[in-house]
Amino acid sequence: MSNKLVANLIKGFSWLLLGVSAILLIFVFTDPLLGDETRPLLERAPRSEILMFWAYFLFALACFFAALFPLIGVVKNPKGALKILAIVAAMAAIAGISYSMADTTPIMGTSSTPNPDFSNPSVLSLSDMGLFTTYVLFGVAIASVIFSSVKGLFTK
Repeated sequence: MSNKLVANLIKGFSWLLLGVSAILLIFVFTDPLLGDETRPLLERAPRSEILMFWAYFLFALACFFAALFPLIGVVKNPKGALKILAIVAAMAAIAGISYSMADTTPIMGTSSTPNPDFSNPSVLSLSDMGLFTTYVLFGVAIASVIFSSVKGLFTK
């Protein structure tokens, strides 16, 4: 396929996703129950569940393409696979270190008993791992922006 055809297909697919999202938003926010102040909030927005399923679909689609495009890059350039493997190994190391730093102490509520929603050790360690990994990746992103800016000053 030519690059122009692929670009047009991607543009059309993006516009299709945007159009469906806009139609769903209009459908949800024109629900006649939204203005009924006598009902509880969760009963006033029965159509909002549609947006949640649409968000799940978009997230799954993004994950699919995030996995597909690197695979296409590896097929086109097998030598570049070593760089991708190094990045995956670094990500696994960061996740492993973050998981080992996680704290599983139950979170106490306003009473002296721990909240059952926040006392599961596996959930607590995974959420801490996600937070620590996000912090590290945010730091790496900031450092790379600073490095590229400084490097750009000297290469001109």
